[in-house]
Amino acid sequence: MILPVGYEGNQSTSLKGNKGLNSRLHRRSGKFIKTNYLNKRLLTIFSISFEILRVTLICICILFYNILFFGIFILFELIQIFRDSKYVQSNKILNTATLNSSFQNIIVYSSYICFLY
Repeated sequence: MILPVGYEGNQSTSLKGNKGLNSRLHRRSGKFIKTNYLNKRLLTIFSISFEILRVTLICICILFYNILFFGIFILFELIQIFRDSKYVQSNKILNTATLNSSFQNIIVYSSYICFLY
C-alpha cells in the first residue's frame, strides 16, 4: 500500500477494512477519521511563500531606508551647490572648487547607494 507523504496513523486492511488514503485510524478511539492531505500541502506551500515574501519585504525596507539616509546627504549637497552657485553669480567670482567637491560628494553618496544594491 502506497501512503502519502506526511502520513500519520496506523492504517491496515485487517482493522475494520481499508477506508482509503484520505482516512487514518485515530489512536485513541480506534475510528477512521478523514484527513485532507491536500490542505496540509497547500498550507506548507503558503507558509514557505509567506516566508519568502517576508524576507523580500525586509530587504526592500532596508534598501529603502539606506536610500533615504544617503538621499538626505545628496539633498544637502544639492542645497550647498545651489547656495554656492548663487554666491558665485552675485560676486562674479569663479570659485569652482566648492562646486566640484559638492559634485564629488554626490557621486560618492550615489555610489554607496549603487553598492548597496
